[in-house]
Amino acid sequence: MLAFLLSVGFGEQRFIGWSPGIFIAAIVGLVLCVGWLGGCLRYLAYYRFSIAQAREIEPLNWDLYKGKRQEFADGCAVKIEGRYYQTKWFEKFKVKYAIFTTVAAFFITYLTIIVLRGPWMK
Repeated sequence: MLAFLLSVGFGEQRFIGWSPGIFIAAIVGLVLCVGWLGGCLRYLAYYRFSIAQAREIEPLNWDLYKGKRQEFADGCAVKIEGRYYQTKWFEKFKVKYAIFTTVAAFFITYLTIIVLRGPWMK
């Protein structure tokens, strides 16, 4: 939808001005961004809960969710079978922030389209 709005809305000679179809489509896109963010955050909360629950019931000697896995998730170097594993600087970028960044980019673009193509720009 965003590609359509950008090509139709800004492919014309004028970049600013009232366009009902583009305006309404951008509002729909803005609403979809809110649902998209909410769904992603709900999934991340469920994931964190599941991992915490697995960590809680894990037997002490298994070391699947506690210990080395947790150290690795925290960015520490972990040695397994003689080899060290550690996340690189870019791999430490949390999924939550990647989602916020992506949704924010779409949200800001839709908001810009709404401002430039709204009825107040007649």
